[in-house]
Amino acid sequence: MRKKLFFLLILFLSLPSLSYTQEISSIFIQLAKSLDKEIDEESLRKEVSSFTEEDVFGEKIEEVINIMRKKGIFLHGFRVNPQRETLSLLKENKKPFIVYLKNKGLGIVEEIVENKEGYAVRFIREKEEIIKEDEFIFNWDGKILSLPLVNILVERLPQRGSSDGRFIITYSYHKENFEKLKKILDKLREEADREGKKFIYIDELGLIPKDSIRKTQNSFKLSEKEAFEKARKTLAEEIERFAKGISTYDENPFYQAQYAYLAKYKIKSYMEELAYDNWRHIVRFDDLNIHNKAINAFCRGDTNSYIKKLKEYNQGFWLYNVKERDENFRKQIRKIAQENPGSIIFTLRGIGHYGLEERLLLEGFSMVTYVISEGGFEESLISDQFCQILINNGVEVSPQEERILLLRSFPEEALRTYLQKYIEDLTLATSLAKRIVKRMSEKEIKILARDISYAFAKGKIKKTEDVWEYVFNWAKVRNKILPSEIPAHFVSGQKL
Repeated sequence: MRKKLFFLLILFLSLPSLSYTQEISSIFIQLAKSLDKEIDEESLRKEVSSFTEEDVFGEKIEEVINIMRKKGIFLHGFRVNPQRETLSLLKENKKPFIVYLKNKGLGIVEEIVENKEGYAVRFIREKEEIIKEDEFIFNWDGKILSLPLVNILVERLPQRGSSDGRFIITYSYHKENFEKLKKILDKLREEADREGKKFIYIDELGLIPKDSIRKTQNSFKLSEKEAFEKARKTLAEEIERFAKGISTYDENPFYQAQYAYLAKYKIKSYMEELAYDNWRHIVRFDDLNIHNKAINAFCRGDTNSYIKKLKEYNQGFWLYNVKERDENFRKQIRKIAQENPGSIIFTLRGIGHYGLEERLLLEGFSMVTYVISEGGFEESLISDQFCQILINNGVEVSPQEERILLLRSFPEEALRTYLQKYIEDLTLATSLAKRIVKRMSEKEIKILARDISYAFAKGKIKKTEDVWEYVFNWAKVRNKILPSEIPAHFVSGQKL
């Protein structure tokens, strides 16, 4: 009898692992609910059934991330500095995330609030509780599982071995106030000086205009490839002169200020080695004019053709301008890293390239990211851009979700273009445009497309610029724009 009781006791003591598995799955299910995402709860429980507490932020972290992405949640593993300033930045991101606390275990930070005593954290495990700032920071190692974060330097997880060097990639529209980027550059430059490390910058080369290549061809009697290589070499030499204190002109004020900064501090700089074959793919795809065909379809009131064409455009654009370019760029980064072990390497990339560093394995380098934004990550992107970033990063997007994201994109783009006349910061204009369009149903967007086609037919819209103002006024008349969102200088006399 005693043996039987002893056996039952051992069996009972072995049950917490199963209980904890249920706890793990319930935490991820709760995260999905907090993000207004529906997921297959039963399949999630099965997929994490073998996970332990240590696995989630340990050897299984990539598996956890991939499982959640397959369920439509753009999850990431990050490490941040566990301090008060970090809580302030996480508070501004306004999204729940998962942490492990030494005294409580795995749970969700649902919200960070500020009170007279500092910050307090609303933490959910089996139940909800409020944790004071000091206790939270003391029991937290800075690791989190979250959606993409903005305006905060984050180190990507998992880490792979020792990391004397650092690779930092900042994502932006390149149309923000340069002071936002300067703060990061100052911090990295000072860190490199303090630690006696090389500070290296790699410049993005989006595209060399086709007309420039043709002029070079004709002037020097070269083949297209020879002209391309000559033009690229000239541009690369301009960037390399930063190390000698010589800046270069750029019509973009953001880049102009950045180049002046790099030259002022004589920072070793390289230019992205855009491949000729990749360049050809890009310009040939541009010649197909698919994006304009999509816009024309919307303005004819044909939203089905618009969605079809926009999807076709996105697939080609992102293949050549993002996937192919980024793979070439990774090869160049690996080469520079190998030649400069232990250095601090910094690059600036368009926000559409988000996730480039996840597939960049650099021995001896930690991976750090920073997104410049005036709103959340999703709020910084036109909906079809956001959709394609999800797809490119292995996030499952349902056909219905993809459809509505594509459908919203034209009115968002139209409003952003109109607002840009009055709002200097592109991310601010983007987030406002997205808030307005989110108030429109799918049916209303289709009505907008129909009304635009009627306005063209009646001569109310005569040129492309008229469309942007028409969409703004259409939304304003239907109360899709809140009074607080309409500055005095947005007055327009156009009648719908």
